[in-house]
Amino acid sequence: DWLSANAPKIVDNLNPPATETELRDAEESLGMQMPPEWHELYRGHNGMNSDANFGSLFFGMQFLTLEESIADHKENSAPVDSWLPVRRASDAGIRTDDMHNPNWIAIANSGETLIRVDMLPESTGMKGQVIFTDHADDTVILLGTSVAELISNFANDLEAGRYFLNKEALENGDQFLGCDPDIDVVNWSFSPRWKHLRQ
Repeated sequence: DWLSANAPKIVDNLNPPATETELRDAEESLGMQMPPEWHELYRGHNGMNSDANFGSLFFGMQFLTLEESIADHKENSAPVDSWLPVRRASDAGIRTDDMHNPNWIAIANSGETLIRVDMLPESTGMKGQVIFTDHADDTVILLGTSVAELISNFANDLEAGRYFLNKEALENGDQFLGCDPDIDVVNWSFSPRWKHLRQ
């Protein structure tokens, strides 16, 4: 409702729902059974596009299609000797041995930062928890215990006025979501919420 009233071009960016066949095929390609909340997310919309609007969604990031998520997974699953470990993690429960963990399934991105569903956490974590990965700084941050929590927090932050339309994008005729520094995980190193990660 908030997007429809304030950012209708972003609503128009959202793709039609994924079909049950597409969801089954995606799980087969990923090689794992995804959480029910992940299914519900893609039953709503199969990601978003940039047709006629340079838009964004969660934390100003692009909501990935199933096809884009699978492509990211294939890249992470490729055997490469130069993968780096995670230097830091914001919370317990996240594995730190591989920054390109194939069990981290991407659902949104912005350059080298991504939102992922963690399907193989540490013993103190929760399977299906949502994490943010910053590949430019080899950093991983816990965003929530599930996709459902991610969406709930997103909706609450929209209603609370923590999101706004980027002025520069508006000048170009686009509706692009920006967010307050307190929740701006893409720029986490400047946010007081994640100051414990800065070194």
